Amino acid sequence: MNNVKFERIDFDKLTKTYKRQYNHLKVSAALANYGFFSQGLLADNEPLDFIANHYSGTPQLSILLQSRLTLASHLEHQNLSIAFYERGYWYVYPHDDVLAFACQTSAITNTTSWQQKGMYTFPQLTDKYRQFLKPWRL
Repeated sequence: MNNVKFERIDFDKLTKTYKRQYNHLKVSAALANYGFFSQGLLADNEPLDFIANHYSGTPQLSILLQSRLTLASHLEHQNLSIAFYERGYWYVYPHDDVLAFACQTSAITNTTSWQQKGMYTFPQLTDKYRQFLKPWRL
């Protein structure tokens, strides 16, 4: 007989590696509801975390896990989707589409973060971005 005692974990106490694995499994479960099945995590030195294939054969998503809405110049033109969790939902959005929207509707490229690092992250979603991201909310 198996004497395993199941106890919920405290995500904040996990190591970076286990947090990545945990998030991969959680977003993969959400994607499965839409017919996407993910392959295992790729090595840390890869530009993406995992690939999700639709059961129909197309599309294939190349997914990078992030802790929040993230836009970065070095991710542009790589056909990447970014996955993050916020307020009970996973978002898996096409990076370049959201970057174009942000550049058209805000001044993120004028921020110190963008000018020094070529990157901008949103600590929380504003209503404008929450509405724009709705098609990619799982």
